[in-house]
Amino acid sequence: MNGIEQAVVKQNEAFCQARTPCGVAEGYEELNNANRELIEAMKSQYGDVYLISIDTDEGIRRYEDISQLTNFCCNWCSPCISEKLKRLVRTWRESACIQVLTELHQYLKALGAKPMVWS
Repeated sequence: MNGIEQAVVKQNEAFCQARTPCGVAEGYEELNNANRELIEAMKSQYGDVYLISIDTDEGIRRYEDISQLTNFCCNWCSPCISEKLKRLVRTWRESACIQVLTELHQYLKALGAKPMVWS
């Protein structure tokens, strides 16, 4: 198992531990730290990775260092970006159309992006 796969397993375990009947427990640092470790593992493997925030003005930004990894800093981490991704993020933020969100999520998965759930 490579570093990314190990980090995904750890993230999934932390997510399961953080789950409550109403969602995810607030301030569950094991989950937040597992997200950070996954982003670091992706950076280690791919060199450049991108933090993607579909709900805030942050949008898409290249990950530089751990100081950027505050809770809720991104929804996804992707090993690459494209004009299509930029368009989908922009369209989602302008329209809030569920069909665009579905297409965006499918495209992110195809790029090899990993979702982030923060607590």
